[in-house]
Amino acid sequence: MIFVLFCLLLPYMALIAVCAIVLFAKLGKTAAPAKQNNNYIPICVIVPVRNEEENLPFLISSLTSQSYKNFSIIIIDDNSDDATWQLLQQYAAQYDIITAVKATGRGKKQAVKQAVSLTEAELIICTDADCTAQPEWLQCMADAYYDNFADMLIAPVKLSGKHYMQSIEFLSLQAVTAATALLEIPTMCNGANIGFAKSTYEECSDNLNFRLASGDDMFLLSAIKQKHGKICYVNNKKAIVETKPQKKLKDFLQQRARWVSKSPAYTDNAVIAVAVIVFLTQILLILSACLAFFDINCLRIWVAKFLVDFLLFIPAAFFFEQKKLLLLALPAGIIYPFYVLVTAGYSLSGNIKWKKRRI
Repeated sequence: MIFVLFCLLLPYMALIAVCAIVLFAKLGKTAAPAKQNNNYIPICVIVPVRNEEENLPFLISSLTSQSYKNFSIIIIDDNSDDATWQLLQQYAAQYDIITAVKATGRGKKQAVKQAVSLTEAELIICTDADCTAQPEWLQCMADAYYDNFADMLIAPVKLSGKHYMQSIEFLSLQAVTAATALLEIPTMCNGANIGFAKSTYEECSDNLNFRLASGDDMFLLSAIKQKHGKICYVNNKKAIVETKPQKKLKDFLQQRARWVSKSPAYTDNAVIAVAVIVFLTQILLILSACLAFFDINCLRIWVAKFLVDFLLFIPAAFFFEQKKLLLLALPAGIIYPFYVLVTAGYSLSGNIKWKKRRI
């Protein structure tokens, strides 16, 4: 029995082991020093927002403190019902580089498309309203775009605050994101920190599944891969964008279920393969826990998975300067299989809401 279980676990162990090896070898070690204000590429930072009056001051402070100066900002309000639009108008009047726009469509994906149509900038950078970036962020993005002739930039995202269980789950996603991108077979990205050439976006805009409200990042990644575009990971700590955790468990599950709900529309074989391997591994773990009532040796499956996961966490925790999260690797590993099943079930319930709006 234990032999069969280990054989079923091998695809996951191989996947995570390869990712860990890549991170140990490359993460944070191949980044060139940021250039000193070589403002050679016009950039437009696009931020879709909805009900973000609390976060806007931090976002604006972060964006207006960038060392790179050849950029503009389009903040597009996706039908907020709080004071977001009023604040945006004030910021647009205060800063020449900020343009405030009312969305004509519904959802983040439509908002990004509308904003892209309003700029002539060569490079588009997208982030979220609850994010903050370091002053060298845009310089790092411009350098990576220019040095690699990139069609798309996948950049690192870090969860801030003290919601540690959310943080370690997010760290695992970022680790796989970085590893697969550094292997040049990217399987994930996060819309809180991506970049792309405007011309590339326009070429791919017909393949972004606009019938689905979410997925602006992943469907763009898939479309660019289909066209064999150059996709690069911005392998620099100074390019890290920090985003906020969800304050409530319900909001956290809603967010993750929203991410999962779009997965049936994926057509990228690498993305599908990783998702299937990870999901089936969680089923395997729960099965082995049940079988442990008859044979305690079945729990060795959990030990093997924990060890390979821990190897993945180490380079990621050092890169994102979240070394304390390593202490939570064991409890997170115990909770994760059950969390995956709950999230998958929730995504099928048809009751997913985001920012007071049904998805």
